[in-house]
Amino acid sequence: MSGGLKDVRLSDIITFLTVARARTMAAAARELKVTPSQVTKAVARLEAQLGAKLVARTGRGAVVSERGHALAPQLEALLEALRAARERDGAAPPVHTFGAPSYLYHLFLPQLAARIGPVRLRGFELAPTLLRALAGEGLFDLALLTEQSWMPSRWVLAAVGRIRSALFGSPALVKELGGTAISQARARELTFVAPLYVQGGEVARGEDFCPLPFAERRLGHEAQTIHTALELAAVTRQVVFGPAIAAGPWVREGRLQEIHVEGWDVSSPLFLAADGDRVQARLQRAMVAAVQASLEELEREAR
Repeated sequence: MSGGLKDVRLSDIITFLTVARARTMAAAARELKVTPSQVTKAVARLEAQLGAKLVARTGRGAVVSERGHALAPQLEALLEALRAARERDGAAPPVHTFGAPSYLYHLFLPQLAARIGPVRLRGFELAPTLLRALAGEGLFDLALLTEQSWMPSRWVLAAVGRIRSALFGSPALVKELGGTAISQARARELTFVAPLYVQGGEVARGEDFCPLPFAERRLGHEAQTIHTALELAAVTRQVVFGPAIAAGPWVREGRLQEIHVEGWDVSSPLFLAADGDRVQARLQRAMVAAVQASLEELEREAR
């Protein structure tokens, strides 16, 4: 060994574990935002200090060796132990940044803060397309997604439940419709509050997963957040299609009612995404449990 275990750098361990997850040196370099040469040097240093060949060179490039795969869980455990020791010694709680579409952010961030232990949470409201686009930029390390979107290889996705969506309108409008159950033909005659968001300085159409495509709807007001859309529906003759858990407060206050449309039964999967390099496995498991518990509570309140 060139320097012995006392000279092992934590940054080199993290670099190697990134290579193991990303599968190639080039992919690891992109995720770590360093050059391939820096990744190669870090792995070579760790190999010399551990006395083990962690990466094998083949005709297709560099791949993690059998020995490297065998050592990776032990190195992960070492990092976990160091993080745990840091918390026990009274170090400041770790900060994790949470990104989610507006209604998920609004509903889940307070719930998670109440359920998670010594962790500081920061939050960003981001449209789903921006969550996917910025996942590799280090802006956030936790996210809630309503579809199994592509994420960088270091990210871990866990299914945590499903979110039901429905049509909502004011009590006055429901009375005009003759009740809370209508046909699809009748739904086409309604005016919808439409979702939108701003990306790159341009206005883009949002997605609400309504069975009635935008091209077949009468469009009325437009809003960036589901909460503003629900408020518009409560004070106008327009309707909004969106998550039942988001509409829960308006329904409980009697300001909106769910309108059942024959043949419409829409739900979307909910995923918690975590940056595997920045969120330790123990916290990932705790966050999954917290999101599931929060979703159950929000669904009970929305009934």
